[in-house]
Amino acid sequence: SEAHGSKGVLGDVGVHIVDFASFPVGDITRVNCELTCFDKAPDNRIGDYVLDANDTALMRVRFANGAMGTIQATRWATGHHNSLTL
Repeated sequence: SEAHGSKGVLGDVGVHIVDFASFPVGDITRVNCELTCFDKAPDNRIGDYVLDANDTALMRVRFANGAMGTIQATRWATGHHNSLTL
C-alpha cells in the first residue's frame, strides 16, 4: 500500500536494477516506463491495506552513449528469486 510506505516494485527493487544496468554502460538520459498494479485480492484490499503499489515496471531506456536498453522489475515472474545478471 502506498499509504503505508510502499513505493511498489519500481521503488523497492527497480531503482537497484537501474543502478546495476547503468554501472557498465553509463548514465541513463531518457526513460519511458509503464507501471502496472495487478488484482491480488477481493477489492484489492487486505484488511486496512489497499493493494495499490505497482507490481511490474517495464522501462525502455537510452544511455548517454546512445545505447538503448530494456529493464523489467516485477513481483509476478517465476524462476529465480531476487537475482540480477548482466
